[in-house]
Amino acid sequence: LSERQLVADNFLRQVQEVWMYEAVAKGRIPAPGFFDDPAIRRAYLAGAWIGPTKGQIDELKEVKAARERIDGRLSTLARETAELTGADWDDNHVQQVKERNAQIRDGLMTDPTADDFEDVLPEGDEQ
Repeated sequence: LSERQLVADNFLRQVQEVWMYEAVAKGRIPAPGFFDDPAIRRAYLAGAWIGPTKGQIDELKEVKAARERIDGRLSTLARETAELTGADWDDNHVQQVKERNAQIRDGLMTDPTADDFEDVLPEGDEQ
């Protein structure tokens, strides 16, 4: 894990949890079920801690370099996502699947598993 993730997991989340417990207990934040159901409490406390990323002078070069590190097996999608954007790759993946499925469902994108998949392959990539 990155240092940023360690700080988020071992400090920021705990501070948020203590703050939320107090705010709900004092009635400053209405959160029905917070104290009654652990699943509801987890939902209230869920969130992503995304800190500042390192500065980038040329974002396109940074992205290309990240791709090269991944393709060269020098890094991972998770690491590059965290370092470039501060986001979590797993969360991005889940969201991208939702978005792609919605686009296919709404006719904004063709389904790559459909029979006409070969028609969308770039030239020279025939199966």
